[in-house]
Amino acid sequence: MNFRNFQAEEKLFARRAAIAFALVCLCFTILGVNLFRLQVRDHGYYQTRSNQNDIKMIPIAPDARADL
Repeated sequence: MNFRNFQAEEKLFARRAAIAFALVCLCFTILGVNLFRLQVRDHGYYQTRSNQNDIKMIPIAPDARADL
C-alpha cells in the first residue's frame, strides 16, 4: 500500500524552495549593498588612502651615497 500524501509533499517542497530563494535573494542583496557602499559611498575615502599609499621619492645627496 502507498500512504504517501503527494499534496503535502508538494506543499512542503514549495515552501522550502521559497525559503531557499528568499535566502539567496537576501545574500545577493547584502552583497549588492556592500558593493554600493564600497564603490559609491566610500569612494572618496578609499581614493584618499590610495593616493597616500604612493611610492614617495626621497632625494639623497651624492656625498651621502657610498663609493663603489
